[in-house]
Amino acid sequence: MIRQVRSLNVNDTLAIADQIPNLEVPARLIWGAADQFQKIGYGYRLAYELKAPIERIEGGKHFVPEDHPERVAAAVHELLEQAAPER
Repeated sequence: MIRQVRSLNVNDTLAIADQIPNLEVPARLIWGAADQFQKIGYGYRLAYELKAPIERIEGGKHFVPEDHPERVAAAVHELLEQAAPER
């Protein structure tokens, strides 16, 4: 984990941040309301810029996929169902 934190470089993200509102991709956000590292406000901002819904996980922290895998799986499934072409 220390190696991951040390290698964190936000410059790549900042370099393209202004392009996020122009993306036209299906998206869903799931965010831990109690995440102390990436505050929920960031999630709301990203959801707004992507024009995507956000699911707030009360009590969820930074590792939502590990702590709430069923909620993440359901959101991914929903996104795939909505994005899939009619059969």
